[in-house]
Amino acid sequence: MKYFKHFLFLSFFCSLGLNSCSVQKPATVKATENVAVEQKGINIGDAYQGGIIFHLFQEGDAGYVAGEVHGLVAAAQDQGYSNWNDAFSLVNNAATHHATGKNFTDWRLPTKEELNQMYLQKGEIGIDNFDNNFYWSSTEYEYGFAWNQNFANGYPQYYGKINGFIVRAVRTF
Repeated sequence: MKYFKHFLFLSFFCSLGLNSCSVQKPATVKATENVAVEQKGINIGDAYQGGIIFHLFQEGDAGYVAGEVHGLVAAAQDQGYSNWNDAFSLVNNAATHHATGKNFTDWRLPTKEELNQMYLQKGEIGIDNFDNNFYWSSTEYEYGFAWNQNFANGYPQYYGKINGFIVRAVRTF
């Protein structure tokens, strides 16, 4: 049943396009765990390579390599508050990162899907580590608009890029 619900969620989520309405119901399915990854001692919520792991790639994910462990880490702290265009400078500014995060130069804004995955895992990666407010994604909706996600209720929505929202960087490992 658990896998059936996950399949239904993925089917629904994949059917959503960027032409969806401005507010969407948040997903409630939690990511499944990869047994091979657990055996290597790397788990969601662990501090790793400058951030906190919030997604481990599994077969079918872009970036998945059989027999290797790869995934996504969120910066250990917010990088600041800005409009969408300035958010890109914040994620690349070492001064906005935790001590270990400063050692990496490949930080970026999360995509809309990655930001949703981060929201779904916020309990595992530290609910107190996030503000109950809007976070920017790198995904554009249309000219002048980009997607963000409300971390108070999980609703993804789009706003004008001139608005100020919180910025949290991610990187792939």
